[in-house]
Amino acid sequence: MRSQTIIIMLEFFRMGNQLQKAISCTLLMVLLVLLKAQLVGSQKT
Repeated sequence: MRSQTIIIMLEFFRMGNQLQKAISCTLLMVLLVLLKAQLVGSQKT
């Protein structure tokens, strides 16, 4: 019983880590796009 809950917790943590990785990756992409847009905008003006 106890080991089962630990396994479930580990699986949950692993899923959470994958979600965090995906979210941080998308956030990084958005930040890069915003930075590029700012650079292009500052160059135009």
